[in-house]
Amino acid sequence: MDHLKYGWEIVSQNLVGWIIFSLVFGCVVSFTFGLGMVLTPNALRATRKAMAAGAAPEIGELFQFDNIADDAIVIILTMVANSIGSLLCGLGIFVTLPLFFFAQFLVSDGSFDAMSSMKASMEHGKANLVGHLIQLLIMSIVISLLGSLTMGFGYLIGAPVLMVAFEKYYQDNRGDVLAAAQAAQIPMKG
Repeated sequence: MDHLKYGWEIVSQNLVGWIIFSLVFGCVVSFTFGLGMVLTPNALRATRKAMAAGAAPEIGELFQFDNIADDAIVIILTMVANSIGSLLCGLGIFVTLPLFFFAQFLVSDGSFDAMSSMKASMEHGKANLVGHLIQLLIMSIVISLLGSLTMGFGYLIGAPVLMVAFEKYYQDNRGDVLAAAQAAQIPMKG
């Protein structure tokens, strides 16, 4: 819950800007039938930058294509893994989600290339599967309840709050993720 509280503190400073950013991102994903998900690392980069500046993210940052190959590979592999997990009686998603959750963050901050991001996330995730699953579920359920109880209007605020909360969760775990990657001898980028 601390991550959501932090998310609200950041988003409430420039609520309209955050809502517009998340609406644009959501529209891109929706109108491309999910293909816009490859822009998720760009959304994370913009979120990270906005958090540091104490401002809302800039919409133009969603459409930076400098790292599109690594971004697309990570998002597609994560989506495939989560889809396969969902097919396993719906329970496999509870394993694949925490295993590969950090991959999109690792590729977005330039720590690793696509495959190394997946490996590093998995190395850390398998050692902390239950803890990460519980944290991710709590944050997601709270925002889902907010959205559902307000007939969908809560998602306007909940989406950017969740984005910031997930970024904060990554920042809190980043050192451990990098340590797990180093212990597994996964090479960092650059």
